Amino acid sequence: MILNEIFDNIYVLNLKESIDRKNHIETEFKRVNITKYNFFEATPYYSDEVKDLMNSNFVKKFPNCFRCNKKRCDCENNYLTPFQIANWCSFINIFKDIIKNDYKFVLLCEDDIVFTSQCNRIINKLLSINTFKQYNIDMNKPLLIRMGTAFNPYNHNSKDEPTFIKNFSLCNPCFAINKNMAIIYLYYLKIIDYHSDIYFHKKIPKNIKGIQYFTMYPYPVYELSFVKEKQKFESLIRPKNEFRRIEYKEFLFLTTNTFLEKFIISYSKKINLDIGVENINFNGNINNFILLNEKEKLQYYFEYKILFIDNFYDDIKILYNIIKYNESYMKKYNLYIKKINEIYNENIQYIENNENLLKNIIIFYNYLLKFFESNKNIIKININNIDNINMSKIFNSNILKNEINKYIEYKKILLTKNELSDSDIDNIII
Repeated sequence: MILNEIFDNIYVLNLKESIDRKNHIETEFKRVNITKYNFFEATPYYSDEVKDLMNSNFVKKFPNCFRCNKKRCDCENNYLTPFQIANWCSFINIFKDIIKNDYKFVLLCEDDIVFTSQCNRIINKLLSINTFKQYNIDMNKPLLIRMGTAFNPYNHNSKDEPTFIKNFSLCNPCFAINKNMAIIYLYYLKIIDYHSDIYFHKKIPKNIKGIQYFTMYPYPVYELSFVKEKQKFESLIRPKNEFRRIEYKEFLFLTTNTFLEKFIISYSKKINLDIGVENINFNGNINNFILLNEKEKLQYYFEYKILFIDNFYDDIKILYNIIKYNESYMKKYNLYIKKINEIYNENIQYIENNENLLKNIIIFYNYLLKFFESNKNIIKININNIDNINMSKIFNSNILKNEINKYIEYKKILLTKNELSDSDIDNIII
């Protein structure tokens, strides 16, 4: 096949662990007599390169949805996933390698492609000196030639005479570029705000003057990870059981004791917020979100994370009273202890109705504060200084203050029955 002679390099993008795909492409290239090619190690989604990029301003963050620009939408994929960013990294690294090695003309192949039965007549005709002259193709100007995309019988099985068409097919599975095109891709990449194939095959060719872009028709190549009737491999950009959307919520409310939680729920109801206790409802959740596993947490975005905290001594006394005399609350706080032990690799004892109860509650409480302080963007509200806080943009201040004042009054009643003093707590701390 003419591909062996016309390209300076044929790149095959392959993850190190994808042995099945590597075996497939080696067999496929041997079948169509492609002998000169090099594997280029793809970037895995779990790499530091991907993590660093996703934490930078170079990648568009949710919210809003990168597709429709809404906070709440029905888009099946509304944020750029680590798998999509890994795909970006792989191609960016290839473009840099092209420039570094001063390759004039290269072919980029993903490792799941198949050449059609008529690939030779299409490729040999279109990648020829005569055809390049016919279309006034200048190798000194940026050039993109698309060759393969998801399988479509109309595009791949046509018996029409091979020709170059001008469209914006998403041909990441197989496309050819020259060095100048690699330079263009990198130069105009100011932010990653969509998936890569839209940028390579639509945004740049459509918006940058001087780009020579063509698509082979009929298409000589298709891939095996997308269309079900041809699927041989699982997609590495959208794997099964990996979530591809984030649920937008307004509020995550957090409290340092469960008694305070009741008044924040009351406040939410009075201003018509649908805030869940056990579940994450339409507008958000109070406290229970922190019990989710880390993967589950990634599925939610909260516009505001707000921690309501009482003074240390009252919090400890309330926790002591609630836990000692209410088994259901004891079970709930033990779930928090389990989570804290997981996060900090600690072995805090579970809270039980025993002689070590107070000591254990104090240890638990300090770790709870540490957990809250380690989470970024949490707005901390000390209920004892509420008059000094400007909350007008987030809260209905009058209703919130009223609920907190009710909490303080009920708390006084609760603490009159309390068997602990500040000195009892101090003795444990010392």
